[in-house]
Amino acid sequence: VRDRVDDSIEESKQFWQRQRGRIRIKTPDPRFDTAINNTAATLRKQFEYPAFIHGVGWTKYGKINSGYYGCEASGYHEEVADSLKLFSGTLDNKGRSRYFQPTFAICHWSEEQNFYYVEQVWYHYRWTGDRAFLKAMWPSVRRVLEQGITASDPDGDGIMTAYYETWNGDSHGRGGRSAIWTGMAIAALRAAEQMADILGGRFYDPINASHVVQNPRPPVIAEYYRKLRKRSEEQFEKQLWSRRAGTYASAEHNGVVRPHAESMEVNYHVWRGVGQPMRNYMSLRYLQETLQLNPAENVTLELCSDWWPVMWSHHYVANGDTMATFASACKAGAVDDSWPAMKTVTETIYNGGTGTLFHGLNNDGRGGGMNLLAELEPMVMVAVVDGMFGAAPYFGDNLLVLRPNLPSHWDHAEIATRDFTY
Repeated sequence: VRDRVDDSIEESKQFWQRQRGRIRIKTPDPRFDTAINNTAATLRKQFEYPAFIHGVGWTKYGKINSGYYGCEASGYHEEVADSLKLFSGTLDNKGRSRYFQPTFAICHWSEEQNFYYVEQVWYHYRWTGDRAFLKAMWPSVRRVLEQGITASDPDGDGIMTAYYETWNGDSHGRGGRSAIWTGMAIAALRAAEQMADILGGRFYDPINASHVVQNPRPPVIAEYYRKLRKRSEEQFEKQLWSRRAGTYASAEHNGVVRPHAESMEVNYHVWRGVGQPMRNYMSLRYLQETLQLNPAENVTLELCSDWWPVMWSHHYVANGDTMATFASACKAGAVDDSWPAMKTVTETIYNGGTGTLFHGLNNDGRGGGMNLLAELEPMVMVAVVDGMFGAAPYFGDNLLVLRPNLPSHWDHAEIATRDFTY
């Protein structure tokens, strides 16, 4: 530092300038405002250079499946770009994404990450309009998506299967036809076709050729992913909708749809805009009526599932998943139904003893378990910015779409972010 004092001072100035641009909200509920504004600031504690970590006590990088969406919403664009670039360097030679450790050792085990990674690259571009970033990441995106499709859809029917699609399902099998993974494949394929449309024309195709190719318009690669997406969308509706339960759910290898969906099978695709609107609304109602409980006054808990036997990751209250439900409820027109759960989660900042949100809840509404976790804080910001305020940025096209989904008992709301004020 002594050798480059001026540079260090300038870096510090730029850093704190960005901190002043953090998200701030103002609503009729000042307790809620404080919880959200504080969470947007403490979120940066998860960034342990050169990437976001899973959380305090869980120092592994690459937590894509719930990690970076809320970071973008909170203004951490440089940190997200660093993390995604580093994550790209940990892919194996076929494109499989894994966790990796601060020592840069690759974890032998990880949850499925491929489809989340593809969508996250697109999400970063939407927030920043950084075409150079998109072009640099495109070869990795192609490898990751092709590996994900090959591993998840070996029979080529458009329905995906996976070993471990997200973090809250540690102890049971997925069946042969996964609702969450097929939904995420649709989101990833849609992201890839949009990226290909933007890059278009002349670029290196690492999958189908070893040289630069000239694509006709519209680009062949965009059309290829568009075809795969439409196939998966058709099968998603055909095979994974349960008329009896009124929700999307995974199915067994023989095609029998499971009678009780887990929360992640219902909420993860909805806030990404996958699924038919009325079916999504019905699915959210199923989730709220089946998995949300009221063990005490002014306390609403949401279970991961109601499966038996009772064991880890089956029944426990995972507030990060509750945030995914709230974000989805905003998209599906059911925000009032989910507001009690959102309020219960944000109140843990006051009753947990650390001044931060907690990833779990006790029956009396007190927070418990871990904090400063990628599975919670970023998802809170998604629920607020993407969900309640309905912010959909496409800044590369000089466009910001806002469709607020505010609780009906509010008569005003304000949001100020690094990128826009409304």
